[in-house]
Amino acid sequence: MPPLKISSPLLALPSNTALAVALPPLSTQLHYLTPFEIETAEKIPNKKSRENYLAGRIAAHKALEMLGAPTSLPIKTDPDSVPLWPEGVVGSISHSCSVGICLAAFEKDFNFVGVDIENYKRSVSPSFIEKMLKESSLLSAFRVFEEKEKAVLLFSAKEALFKGIFNALRIKVPFSKCVLTQLLSPNKLIFSVEIAQQPQEYAVAFTKWEDFFIALEGEENLKVKKNIRIPTQTIPNKK
Repeated sequence: MPPLKISSPLLALPSNTALAVALPPLSTQLHYLTPFEIETAEKIPNKKSRENYLAGRIAAHKALEMLGAPTSLPIKTDPDSVPLWPEGVVGSISHSCSVGICLAAFEKDFNFVGVDIENYKRSVSPSFIEKMLKESSLLSAFRVFEEKEKAVLLFSAKEALFKGIFNALRIKVPFSKCVLTQLLSPNKLIFSVEIAQQPQEYAVAFTKWEDFFIALEGEENLKVKKNIRIPTQTIPNKK
């Protein structure tokens, strides 16, 4: 598989965030992990789940290192299965097919961030699209994607957004309270989400790489929405 190249003049992460990816083989990257995380992985009986856990945690430690945040402590989870980050850090982890991705930032800069990676071949009902669209005309904006891919893309964008909101507010937004309202660019979606009976808009950026969609979302501190975009970078081959 060729290197993951995410490049566009319109896609650049702010300097105060970090995006990291962990690709197989994971066995050569275990030095990023703490003994607790390795022991936790060994207790996961399902191989696929174990590899996804390792990929996610490796990506998380890489992101913390890029951010300049502490990396020596294990990234545990709370009772809601939300990762517990070092003090002053917000982050989000996602994984699929032994590929892990993490977006992290400092709490002083962002209220929350969200990331999701999905294999575009996963099973998502095409009817999912209709539930997410405010106007049917938006469907034509996704003409470069096949019907099944459109559903996976919207699912991934929704996951990134919902994870970020839940991590920050511990609010599970009903699916019916989230609709796609705009496509600002080929790589940016605008969603309207009703929280506490108040509609709020959030921008979600996305890209496609090989078999995956990657979606990113973040809200800057002081209630100013940060349009998270994917950085120009090359990530080593997935072997």
